[in-house]
Formats: sequence, structure tokens, C-alpha cells
Amino acid sequence: MLCEGGRLGIADMTFPKGTEAFFNEIERVRDSSHVKALTADEWMEILKAEGFAISKVETISYYTTFEQWLYPVPTGGDEESRIRDERKALDPTAWEMLAARGDRQHLDGFTRYHVIIIAAK
Repeated sequence: MLCEGGRLGIADMTFPKGTEAFFNEIERVRDSSHVKALTADEWMEILKAEGFAISKVETISYYTTFEQWLYPVPTGGDEESRIRDERKALDPTAWEMLAARGDRQHLDGFTRYHVIIIAAK
């Protein structure tokens, strides 16, 4: 429970609209505890519904190689194969939105996104 006047900070992975289903699926393959990544808009709706005043929202992005993202899952295993199969189904628009590098047969890396939100009660 947050006291009156308290501040809340959230930093979580997020994805551009149009790529959520793809990334939530491959995250579940990579990490069985993953449920769903929320967009910045979804986070803000939840916080506003709970009476928070949002003072800052920022989305940061950075390039990561496929192997960096996959860690700690070992390369060459079933999880990697299943993720690579899912990636082949990624539509060209989402591929461009993620600034993916590589080709349809071998993904070298892509842009990851995180949302940072500061809110007060």
C-alpha cells in the first residue's frame, strides 16, 4: 500500500502496438513465468483507475542481439527453436517496427522497448 503523497516508479518491458502478440508469445517460450507485457497506455489506464497522478512517462529503446535477449536460455535448445519458428511468422510491418536485423531464416537482433512511469497517489 502506498501512503498518501507517495510516489510509484514502474520500469517494465513493453512493445510497439502491433507487435504485442508476437512478443508476449516468444517471452512465454523464453520465460514460463511471463504472463503479459503491457503497453504504456495500458499501464496509464490502470494507474489512473487506481487514483494515481502520472508525472512522467518515457519509453526507451535499444538494440539487442538475439543471443543477448535469449539469455539465460541456452542456445541450440528447444526454446530457441520454438522462438525462431514464431519469428518466421512475424509480419513484415512488425519486422520493420522492431528494426529487426537479419533475415526471415535467421534473426540477428531487434529493438527492445521499456516503459518508465512515475506516478503519485
